[in-house]
Amino acid sequence: MTDMRAEGRAAMSDGNRRRIDDELGTAARGALATRGVTKRYGSIVAVDGVDLDLPAGSFFSLLGPSGCGKTTLLRIIAGLEQPDGGTIHVDGLDITRQPPERRPFNMVFQRYALFPHLSVFDNVVFGLTTAGSERPPKAEARRRVGDMLTLVGLDGYERRWPSQLSGGQQQRVAVARALIRQPELYLFDDSFSALDVATDARLRHALRAVTAAATVIIVAQRVATIIEADQIVVLEDGGIVGLGTHDELLQTCPPYAEIVESQLAAEAS
Repeated sequence: MTDMRAEGRAAMSDGNRRRIDDELGTAARGALATRGVTKRYGSIVAVDGVDLDLPAGSFFSLLGPSGCGKTTLLRIIAGLEQPDGGTIHVDGLDITRQPPERRPFNMVFQRYALFPHLSVFDNVVFGLTTAGSERPPKAEARRRVGDMLTLVGLDGYERRWPSQLSGGQQQRVAVARALIRQPELYLFDDSFSALDVATDARLRHALRAVTAAATVIIVAQRVATIIEADQIVVLEDGGIVGLGTHDELLQTCPPYAEIVESQLAAEAS
């Protein structure tokens, strides 16, 4: 399998690559474990006793049909929903009842949540403001914003307004804002849906490069977005029905194979 992190790093300039490596360091962090995580809404079981083990620095994906519980599970991990049962640990620490602002995560939603009254630069630099520390000096902030915008293919867009961007460009601004914070764990809730296939691939390769020391979880509808993940979890009716790489799941998980076949047929028609 192609090493996407290596390809993403190769696509950067030497200066950008060295700076990002210096800032992130080399020690992976963000090992995540869930045990028996359950969420109910009345008689509906949205998440049904999910157990996950994500090593620090892994690239992990959740896939399944609409309503299978993947976004609910992601929101529980982020602290935006409380589970009815089970626990969540990060690097061995129980964070189940920890509020979202105290978790070392950053979440990018399908709806980009950009501030319409702020420029692209100010939207991205806002990620530094919410990191629980003082914003760096102006020159340092400009450099870091520039690095992130270059990474997502939007260098030169600093002074534009969200209203001047396409949906895919707005999505990339939201990704840049998440990356600039450098948390231990990144959560992407179908955050690449507005991108064309080529841009999706380019951004995923860059993402693997810049998040080498963190854990990444991507919720996606499109198989192409998650095909090269270290592990893919397939959910149905709130429970896990498959876990493995793309090639493994094609052989062992009929629901996954059906999703792949359906999408290939839709692309061919």
